[in-house]
Amino acid sequence: MQEYNFFLDGIAEQKDKIISSINEHGFYLHQDDKCVYTVGMSCVGFPELLMYNQSLESADEIFSDIYCGVKHDKMASIKEFIENNPFSRLIGFEPLSDTTKQSLLWSARLFLESWNFDVVELKTN
Repeated sequence: MQEYNFFLDGIAEQKDKIISSINEHGFYLHQDDKCVYTVGMSCVGFPELLMYNQSLESADEIFSDIYCGVKHDKMASIKEFIENNPFSRLIGFEPLSDTTKQSLLWSARLFLESWNFDVVELKTN
């Protein structure tokens, strides 16, 4: 299992980076060799979002569209986003298991200070 020492700049510095990004952009993106995921979507009442096999730029574009929709009350669910954005490459989603969440989402755990948050894996074609 991954531990906090994963953060090369240290725990305090990583948390500062996350908070700064959330204050500036509404969410933080964490990328590792397996996935890209958000930190901060739960602050606007949405689950954190995760995508496998996506570039940071591609994931950021999709996550930003979803964040803007949520932030401006244009959308109530991931399902609604997928149905209302036919040009999106998203084809589905599923909740992430607690085991997978706890093995991957350490930046979210650091910011939210517990594992008590939901995560949805977005699927693309």
